[in-house]
Amino acid sequence: MRYRPDRDVHFDSGTLKVYAQYRFLDLRILDSPARILSPFISAGCGFAYIARRDHRPYTLGTTRKNEIDAVYTAALGIDFFATDSLIIRVQGSWLAIQQDPKLLNAFSANIGLMWGF
Repeated sequence: MRYRPDRDVHFDSGTLKVYAQYRFLDLRILDSPARILSPFISAGCGFAYIARRDHRPYTLGTTRKNEIDAVYTAALGIDFFATDSLIIRVQGSWLAIQQDPKLLNAFSANIGLMWGF
């Protein structure tokens, strides 16, 4: 699909992905302040559903177009254990949607709060 800026053309998308994550937990057994850190990496793949709605009055042909594309993802981050069950996660990630012949790339930085029980 072509993604030209136009206020009458709307794109909606959703992704479903499966990934594996490796957390380095060896720092948790230390007696030093480094025990609150747990770095991790993850990688995976899945698919994206993209829908285009064209609301221009002069459009010829179909006003809707849908596609399903492959998605690739990778992330790198670190977990900070505030307590044994309260974790602060800082993460940088990459997501790519395969649209032949090139990739549509997205990069993000995230911070989150997790609670384990």
